[in-house]
Amino acid sequence: MRIIFLSFILCLSTSANEYIALPQKDQEQYLKKLQKNVREVQTMACQFKQEKRLELFDDVFRLKGWAYIRKTPRSIRWEYAKPLKKVVLINNEDMQVYKWRKNKRKRIINPNEKYIKLAYEYILAFFEGDFSEARKRFTLSIRKNYQGKHLLVFTSSAELKKFIQRIEIIVAADQKTIERVLIYESEKNYTNIKFAKILHNVKLKSDVFTEIFIENFSDGIEKTTSKN
Repeated sequence: MRIIFLSFILCLSTSANEYIALPQKDQEQYLKKLQKNVREVQTMACQFKQEKRLELFDDVFRLKGWAYIRKTPRSIRWEYAKPLKKVVLINNEDMQVYKWRKNKRKRIINPNEKYIKLAYEYILAFFEGDFSEARKRFTLSIRKNYQGKHLLVFTSSAELKKFIQRIEIIVAADQKTIERVLIYESEKNYTNIKFAKILHNVKLKSDVFTEIFIENFSDGIEKTTSKN
């Protein structure tokens, strides 16, 4: 009896996590609702755990850090805190990447940074509810599970396939919070980002989108009271 019960629970869990494709009409309605919901979010701060899967080395590289996002002007600070110190700064169209060693800043030159930049920009595009630019380079499909979560799948075409095959964004049932982002360079090489401690509409420090050094997550926030 216990085995049957456990099997039943497992089946329920599997069904709840299975994503089913939405009809095109429902996809468009969902995007409109999503855009309406995220309009109230002007800034966001969160922590994240990131896993990088590399088939060549048969290994997973794990990182931790935090991110700050602002809609106006369009800005992202993506801070890696452990096991390395690195920051990605995007201000409008400008992207800069820095590493710290012994509290000394060094800018990194990455020949593929324009493709890496796409992933960060689509996270920002989510909070703007605007995927018009993404749809010029990706085919967007939307799926839903029985828990009310949605899976946004951006499948790339043409030259982008050399760098990114697709980007997947899992949206919480509140339809304004990202739970997870998966970036597939190939089927066996991908980046998995899981978000936690998400704060909406926090007051961020004025210099958080510059190349300053930030030691702790709270150091970039003026006030930690969230407005959900």
